[in-house]
Amino acid sequence: FTNGTLNSGWLDDYYPGGDLTQPRTSLAVFAPNVTYNGGLSNFPNSPAEYPSFYNAEVRLFGGDDLDVTTADATGAWKGFGYYQPVRCAATSLPFETNFCVGQGKIFANNGVVAVKGWTDMAKQALMPSWQWARAGASTVSVGFDFSRAWYGGTSLKLAGSLAAGASTTVKLYQTKLPITATTSLDLTYQARAAGASNTRLALYFSDNLAVPVYVELPAVTDTLWTTKNLSLSAYANRELAIVGVQATSATALASYRLNLGRLSIYNGAAPVAAPKASFAATATTVLTGQPITFANSSTGATSYVWTLPGATPASSTATHPTVTYAAAGTYAVTLQASGTGTPSVLARPAYITVLTAPPAGANTSLNFDGTTKYLEAGTINLSNSSFSLECWVKPTSFKTVSPFISSLLGMEDGGSNTCMLRLGDGGLDANAVQFVAQIGTTTRKLNSVARLTAGQWTHLAATYDGATMRLYVNGVLDNSLAATG
Repeated sequence: FTNGTLNSGWLDDYYPGGDLTQPRTSLAVFAPNVTYNGGLSNFPNSPAEYPSFYNAEVRLFGGDDLDVTTADATGAWKGFGYYQPVRCAATSLPFETNFCVGQGKIFANNGVVAVKGWTDMAKQALMPSWQWARAGASTVSVGFDFSRAWYGGTSLKLAGSLAAGASTTVKLYQTKLPITATTSLDLTYQARAAGASNTRLALYFSDNLAVPVYVELPAVTDTLWTTKNLSLSAYANRELAIVGVQATSATALASYRLNLGRLSIYNGAAPVAAPKASFAATATTVLTGQPITFANSSTGATSYVWTLPGATPASSTATHPTVTYAAAGTYAVTLQASGTGTPSVLARPAYITVLTAPPAGANTSLNFDGTTKYLEAGTINLSNSSFSLECWVKPTSFKTVSPFISSLLGMEDGGSNTCMLRLGDGGLDANAVQFVAQIGTTTRKLNSVARLTAGQWTHLAATYDGATMRLYVNGVLDNSLAATG
């Protein structure tokens, strides 16, 4: 892997004569961060391009064409999935997935959405066996949708266009599931109204893998999540080997979309889990009058009761309530999640800290604790030939043991995305300021001559004009460094 270029040649050498059943040795894949800082996407420079990060992961395993089943062009990266066949992970019932990747820009609970960025890999569902395995019309793409979800932050989306009589089939899960007279399949989905088009499940059974059985999915209202129960009793005594989905249209269709939010296969009555309360706030330290939303990640629940002393409202039965606090203080939050069986209660004492909002136009500052607090300023593009950084700082003390670095402003991700002001560095006093910037392919560092004083406000400014880095302390040029690249 070199600067975003993937090459299969070295991997082909592990299989004499191209026989994938006779590898020379086992192979371990290290450095999973290659999908982040290996040049496979622009996500490290632009967090808004998170879909490209997931495409980079698909490319790593599915090849340059993002598909493990299609033939690869000469010289193309084939993907690890070409060399290592899929292993079945679903071998017993019940089987369920909600297509959640373990992070998102929203959090949905039974389709009710709270806007909140989050990451919790414990909530990642069983991912599709193939990413991706698509046959038929190439005009329909498949991937994760971060704007629609049934539970968590994502759903699985098929979208694109279809010519008259065309279809696209996507294999999702390899299974080894014995079907009985009591087996059912529940599917929660959204589908854009599409006239003569339709969507159907493609079920492959072990006794005839070449010819799938198609099960029609009823048309639904696009804006609503709908759950359909499908009996599989007609296929009793057969083994379900692959679960897929097919988009098809009798007439030309310019805009097709299907979102899958949940898939469940089970025997007898649908399994019902006991409720388990869980939630997280969009912020735990706020100002008076500042809204907070409590993102509810409870499972197995059908109703909720929130107790929110000091808040407006002070109680709620909403899935994701939004509240404000009028007075400064520390407040508890309690959620009771009810469903089948004993309700689950989660109480978090002293969970919310409310500070008095300053008067309009008043001078204010941010108080950082040096360990966990930081300010997220969003995406700032510093890729132009000139830029500047500026801040007022008042350190309470300086580090006395390694590591001496204390970040002030900017970021450093260990790769080519570095631009910051910080205190200290290896061989540099802990109260010295350092201006660090990635100029071309080289990380350049400019150290201050001045030293900061604890308990004293200091104005810092760093500039770059395409030729020279400059560092100003209290409005006076302190040091400079010629830097081009």
